[in-house]
Amino acid sequence: MILALTSNWGGDEVYLKPIEQLKTYRSFCQRHQLKQALKGDTQEVYAYFLQQMINKVKACGKQAVLWEGFPNTGAGRILIPKDVLVVAWNTTYNPPQQLVQNGYTIVNAAWIPNYFCPSMNFYPSPKACFNWSPLRFAHWNTSIPDITLPKQTPIAGGQLCFWETQPEKIIPTLETHLPALAEHWWNAKGSSDFKAFQQRMKETQKKLETLLHPISWVVTGLIHQDPTRFTDKLSLRCSSRIPGTIRLTLASDWDSIPHDTICYQKPIVLTQTQVVTAQLYSPEGKKIGYPTQKRYQKIDPCLSYTAFGPAPHKGWNTLPNFDTLQVVRKGYFGQVDHSRYQEIQRHLFYKVTQKGHLDTRPEGLDNAFALEMKGTLHISQTGRYQFCVTNKDGLVALTVDQQQWKGKTKDFTPERFTFDLKKGDHPLCIHYYVQHIQNILNITYY
Repeated sequence: MILALTSNWGGDEVYLKPIEQLKTYRSFCQRHQLKQALKGDTQEVYAYFLQQMINKVKACGKQAVLWEGFPNTGAGRILIPKDVLVVAWNTTYNPPQQLVQNGYTIVNAAWIPNYFCPSMNFYPSPKACFNWSPLRFAHWNTSIPDITLPKQTPIAGGQLCFWETQPEKIIPTLETHLPALAEHWWNAKGSSDFKAFQQRMKETQKKLETLLHPISWVVTGLIHQDPTRFTDKLSLRCSSRIPGTIRLTLASDWDSIPHDTICYQKPIVLTQTQVVTAQLYSPEGKKIGYPTQKRYQKIDPCLSYTAFGPAPHKGWNTLPNFDTLQVVRKGYFGQVDHSRYQEIQRHLFYKVTQKGHLDTRPEGLDNAFALEMKGTLHISQTGRYQFCVTNKDGLVALTVDQQQWKGKTKDFTPERFTFDLKKGDHPLCIHYYVQHIQNILNITYY
């Protein structure tokens, strides 16, 4: 990918082999003297494309910024100019130490902690961002070692990246995390005391909240510690940090938020799942700051949960000992009805199947975590029941009465087992953890 202020050219993560099958492939390579490409090295075509785009960016008087996906210094006769700025993010396609050795200036955008992907369980805390070093590059994959470059390495700075993130999460994340990252981006001798940094940030944070999100609200009626779920009704009382008129919209989902607003005069009461949007307006009718938004979900509780953490640096590799973990939240999950299913799908690049899908996404827990879920399994007829469990990037253990099963795979391979169950209600306990990427747990039985 190449960027130059208003230009954004796709070029990263390109799968090139199929282009050899194009009818124009050989004539194109002959016309542009791409001899290695004629011998099957499609990377030379890729490097040629990047070189042409870089030249177009330079012709506009802009700085070309290129992601690390190109090989070495180019391919065949095509070289990638050394005056481009290279964003090093994956640490595998063209490792940062190799880029520097080849004479490129780089920007650190490594997965950990520079990528914010809540749906993939990457959402580093402000403290993790603060403790980050521009010289350190870390990948989420446990088999890929962290890389730390020498102190004198020419690094231009860092870049915060959002991937699979919904719009309503971006500005709040920038408010809390960007200052922590910038503490070392722009000041190599920045403070090493996170508590002192937090103290300094308090006044700045107040100003940011006033400018960006002048509206706040107090919520009553939530279940236990859960920040978004309720069972009966929910009350929201809005206030503003600066003068203005608060106007609201209520919608059943994010895709149906109306343009028409209502003037806020008294606390509003929700009796069903709603997306609430509050915007402050000046006397002239102009918007002040960004809207405050939240989706509140009405549920019929079916599973209680206890969430545990924090996870290790790159998550767990095996089902952890829950007795040794710290409780971070307690709450309840409801059935994955159509509304909840659509909300889960909205956040995911990789979609899930509704039948058998368990809700394992406590609102606001966006890093790797472990869950203990308890409920009741109703059996209508005595017999032997076959269970099928499918998950990805985690492991699961299931207990019904005194019968226990422990999973062995986390690659979407269905695992099947049987329990003998009598007619009636049976206590159910599920232990589950997600490591990264795809927080998916599906359980069916018959």
